[in-house]
Amino acid sequence: VVVAANARPGEVVVDLCAGRGGKTLALGASMENAGELWVNDVDDAALKDLRGRLGRSGLSIVREGLPPAGSADLVVVDAPCSSVGVLRRSPDLRFAFDPRTLRALTVLQDALLVQGASLLKSGGRLLYATCSVLKEENEEAVSSLTALKLRQTANLGPATTGGDGFYWALLSPQ
Repeated sequence: VVVAANARPGEVVVDLCAGRGGKTLALGASMENAGELWVNDVDDAALKDLRGRLGRSGLSIVREGLPPAGSADLVVVDAPCSSVGVLRRSPDLRFAFDPRTLRALTVLQDALLVQGASLLKSGGRLLYATCSVLKEENEEAVSSLTALKLRQTANLGPATTGGDGFYWALLSPQ
């Protein structure tokens, strides 16, 4: 995901679903600790873990919260998802899968895409990713966002990679 995002030094980058900060640390390294790297997540415990990791990393460009609308060069949305792409590692997830949960997740994913798009400046880009192989969470999610144009996509599944299933799409304003 971080390689596909191609964060560059001096950019304003948003990690909208930062979690515990694995992507954040890699994005900061890609940016060579130059620019602004905004982190946001609904999970306060995850952000607390992220703060500790940031302290040890030496990254000085990270800010919590969101930048003003229309100011980001890059928004990364590694969205909460059904995780069906990682069933190989967590086979017990198949027992927790519920169509109602999937519907709730797709509503959340759509909201995150809209929020991420609102942060982009003209010429910016949005990278959307999931650890799912379901069309509802991937192709259908990004196709519903008409304000952005699909630039590149990858649907990586166990059959092609021999590993887990992931999806990412790079989009930009029309």
